[in-house]
Amino acid sequence: MIGLMTTSQKRKDKRTIIMMREIARKYGYTIAVHGSQGKKDLDLIACPWVEEAISAEQLIDNLIKEIPKLYLSIPATHGKPKPFGRKSWILVKFPFPGRIIDISIMPK
Repeated sequence: MIGLMTTSQKRKDKRTIIMMREIARKYGYTIAVHGSQGKKDLDLIACPWVEEAISAEQLIDNLIKEIPKLYLSIPATHGKPKPFGRKSWILVKFPFPGRIIDISIMPK
């Protein structure tokens, strides 16, 4: 069926989400899943949780530095403004063919 994920992909997504949440927490953010979690991509939203939270750009930089095989994708979309002041990035988690991660970050 179109749009359904394999059990293996669900496990990989769960590990990736746990890593991203742990890193985000260190920098003052919380991360939640939104959207369908389908075969196409993984939709996440990060929200600043404490006054001392770093900037959205710094959060993305730290996620990429601290998670193996996580990369920025589609440069034209980096930090793209969205409704309510949030910004979005598209990340790719390898190995090939890679998992698309669409993350929006709410403003401080």
